[in-house]
Amino acid sequence: MYLESKVSHVQENSNHLFVGLDVHKINWSVCIRTREFEHHKFSQPADVAVLDNYLKKRFPEYSVTIAYEAGCFGFSISRLFKERGYNCLVINAADIPGTDKEDKHKNDRSDCRKIARELSNGSLKGIYEPSTSQESFRCMFRQRQSLCSDFRKTKTRIRSFLLCYGIACPQEFERNNWTKAFRVWLGKLALSDPSLRMALDSLLVRYDFFRKEILSIELKLRKYGKTYQDKTFKILKSIPGIGPIVSLAFIAEIGDVNRFNRIDNLCSYIGLVPNIYQSGDTIKVKGITKRSHKILRSYLVESAWTAVRRDPELIEYYKKHTGKMLPNKIIIKVARKLLVRIYYCLKTDCIYELNHNHSSKKVIV
Repeated sequence: MYLESKVSHVQENSNHLFVGLDVHKINWSVCIRTREFEHHKFSQPADVAVLDNYLKKRFPEYSVTIAYEAGCFGFSISRLFKERGYNCLVINAADIPGTDKEDKHKNDRSDCRKIARELSNGSLKGIYEPSTSQESFRCMFRQRQSLCSDFRKTKTRIRSFLLCYGIACPQEFERNNWTKAFRVWLGKLALSDPSLRMALDSLLVRYDFFRKEILSIELKLRKYGKTYQDKTFKILKSIPGIGPIVSLAFIAEIGDVNRFNRIDNLCSYIGLVPNIYQSGDTIKVKGITKRSHKILRSYLVESAWTAVRRDPELIEYYKKHTGKMLPNKIIIKVARKLLVRIYYCLKTDCIYELNHNHSSKKVIV
C-alpha cells in the first residue's frame, strides 16, 4: 500500500533537493537535482554517513528528499536517513515511470537519474513502511514460509527417491498427509545397498529437522499473537474459514488495516481484482491480476474453500454461481467476500457472529 502523500507539496520550494539512489552492497549511484535541473551524478561507498556529510557540507540550507528502490536492503537505509532528519521514500521499482530507451539501456547511473527526475516531478509514492516491531514479526512469519517450502521439497525428494528405485509404498501411506507410521516405515525400510540407505537417511534427517523447526516457530508465532495482538487475533479467528495461521499472516503482512481507506485499496493490494485491458471501445478482462501479495492471496483462496463449507451465506453464494462459472472463478469471488468481512471486522473491532437465520449478524457484507 502506498503512502497517501506525494512530494509535490514541496515542489514550490526552490531550496529543495531530490536525491535518487541506486543502492548496492559495496557502492551506491547517486543523482542530485533540484526541480529545475540536475546538479550532479556520482558513485560513493555504501554508507549513509558519506552522503549525509556531502549534503550538509554543500547544501546546508536545503531540505532534502531521498528515494531508492525496494529490494534486499528493506527499510534499513530509509531508517538511517530519517534518523539524520531526511525525508526518505522506498519505491516500488515497477511503479517508476521511464522511457523505452531507459528500459533497453539499463545501468546504475540511469536508474538513480530516473528516480531523482520522477521524484522532482512529484510522480513517485513511497510504499508503506512498517514499524520495526511489525517488520520483525513479519520476518519471523516469512521464516515459517521458507521452512514450509523447504519441507515440501524434501517430501517430494523422498517420494522421488522411492519411485526412482522402484520401492512401492503401502496403500495406507499414499496420501498427502504424512503420518508418524509412514515416517517409521521409511526409517525401517530395507534397501538393497547400504549407499541407498545412507541417501534415504540423509533425506529423513532433513525431513525431521524441517518438521521440528516448523512446529517450533508456529508455537512462537501463536504465543506472539496471543500476547501482543490478542484482540486482532480473536477477531480474525472468529470469521469462518480463517484459522490461526491465516490470522497470523494478516497480522504480520498487513499490520494496521486502517492504513487502507477503502476496501478496494486492500483488495488491490492483495490482488483480488481483475486484470483489465481497455483501448477505445474494446474492454478485455484477463482474469485475476498478476500484481498481488502472493502469500495473502493464496491463503485467502484456501480459506475460501473452507468458508464455503461452514458459512451458510457463502454456501448459498457458491451454489448460486455453480454451473454458470468455473469453480476456481467462483472461489475467487468468495475470497473477495471473505476479505470484505475481514476488513470490516478489523475496522469496527467486532467479532464476527455466524447466524444461520441471517437476522442479527454484527457485520453485514
